[in-house]
Amino acid sequence: MIDAALTIVHERGVSAVGVRSLCARTHLNQRYFYESFDAVEDVLLAALDSIIDELVAAGAVALHDRTYRARVARARHVMSTALGVILDDPRKASLLGALSAGPAPLPRQFRRRIGRLTEAILAERETVAHGFDRSTAIYVTAGSTQLTTAWLAGELDIDRDELADRLARLAVGAAGHRTR
Repeated sequence: MIDAALTIVHERGVSAVGVRSLCARTHLNQRYFYESFDAVEDVLLAALDSIIDELVAAGAVALHDRTYRARVARARHVMSTALGVILDDPRKASLLGALSAGPAPLPRQFRRRIGRLTEAILAERETVAHGFDRSTAIYVTAGSTQLTTAWLAGELDIDRDELADRLARLAVGAAGHRTR
């Protein structure tokens, strides 16, 4: 169902996701849907949860990659890795854009779930040691999310590498370090 939801959002938008369209895409009956989910929003949020889980796991691996020693270079690697999770499957990017600006209550649930990224930042000893407290982690998570969704919407005339660089500088600067 999650894979079907991602595909439908990408192809036709969040408003096209319904019990019938999900069941048609998966070749399952509605009974199966209701055994797994209470509402269509639950499928969309489960898809978002799976993306966030992937972002947390990939971000942790990138953060601990010792190839990148300088703060900005490591932050750029983390941000580039996170962008890869989102952009390498365009359906994920479509879902993030749709949920961040979708019909209520999806944007509120989107922001709440993005808060898990804040908790992941604070769970890393290395980020805390480099100046990340709760307010910094919230600022970086919210700012990165907003900047990325703006980029996905075509509001920024920069390429993917420049976006990763700007996100990295946002994170390092927010922690009180020089970025140049």
